[in-house]
Amino acid sequence: AHQPDLCALPDGRLAGAHGLGLDGTALLYAGRLEPDKHVREILHAFLSIAVPGAFLVFAGDGSERHFLESKAIGRPVRFLGSIGRDAMAVLLNAADAAVLFSDEGLSSFALEALASGVPVIATPTGDLPDVIHHGENGFLVSSAAELSVAMGEVMRGALGAHSSLSNSVKDYSWSELGPELLALYQELWNDSDT
Repeated sequence: AHQPDLCALPDGRLAGAHGLGLDGTALLYAGRLEPDKHVREILHAFLSIAVPGAFLVFAGDGSERHFLESKAIGRPVRFLGSIGRDAMAVLLNAADAAVLFSDEGLSSFALEALASGVPVIATPTGDLPDVIHHGENGFLVSSAAELSVAMGEVMRGALGAHSSLSNSVKDYSWSELGPELLALYQELWNDSDT
């Protein structure tokens, strides 16, 4: 199948979605397609809800890809394979929500999505409950049933992508974290000299 040149797509949420052939609500998972990421559960939750015009997009590769593709034949699911960092901004710009369902703490994908104004559906692990405010900039889900409900809410327009969502992750920006990290490294360096 032909893969679009993600970096050549036009700017703008609607234009980016249209350029990817996603004329509807797009839910995006970006990461490794491995069992510990619970990608089967993401696909199953999406397929259990019939919402016309909704798409699920998997950006990434891994051992679960073949299985996922076999279950998604003829369904509104796209597999983009591994994508470069430059293309992530374009993909996020086309997404209506980011979805992750693993036990990892604070995913860079979740932070990137929120910084791009894209709501996030995720598990309440690590620092995610500090940045995702349930029903405002995303949904925190603890089960596959809750994941399905949250996906359905996004597909029905309960939460939309909006630039103000980026405020929820401003404390995680490099301009905020950089000086703290540098100070920590300097402290560790100074302690090693004693």
